[in-house]
Amino acid sequence: MLVTLKRIRLVISLIWLISFANALLHLPDQRIFLIGCFIVIVTAVAIATICYFKIYLVLRLQKLRVENHVNQGRQVAASLNVEKYKKTVLSALWVHITLVVCNLPYAVVTSVKTIRGSTPSLFIVEAFAATLVFLNSSLNPVLYCWKIKQVRQAVKQTVAAFPIL
Repeated sequence: MLVTLKRIRLVISLIWLISFANALLHLPDQRIFLIGCFIVIVTAVAIATICYFKIYLVLRLQKLRVENHVNQGRQVAASLNVEKYKKTVLSALWVHITLVVCNLPYAVVTSVKTIRGSTPSLFIVEAFAATLVFLNSSLNPVLYCWKIKQVRQAVKQTVAAFPIL
């Protein structure tokens, strides 16, 4: 399946529509809202995980093809592209793992809260899980600077442009 602008627009529109519908459902009944939040979070994480798994399989297949060509005595320039693609995928995988680790606890707490109802101890756990969700936004720039050379260089140039007072 190819990623096209039309498909991206469709997926974003569906996400907005589902989120809007979920927000409307929050008005009459919080339980329906929590179930909707759980479904949206789990669906997003599942789709992202499936996509990364498919990327991994394609990368693995491509690497095997390149190795077969090299073993047959042919030099293939594609091996460099595969390594670059592999680094990009691994960088994106770090971001995905952070997303899962930071968002899945909130989805679990939300589902438990929906099933059992709210308790004081669950309120504390929910606050911690919500903090993890917000922490994810802070960790992403750090991951980008750590794993992506071009981003790291741009940050260094930006910081160097501002004199310390």
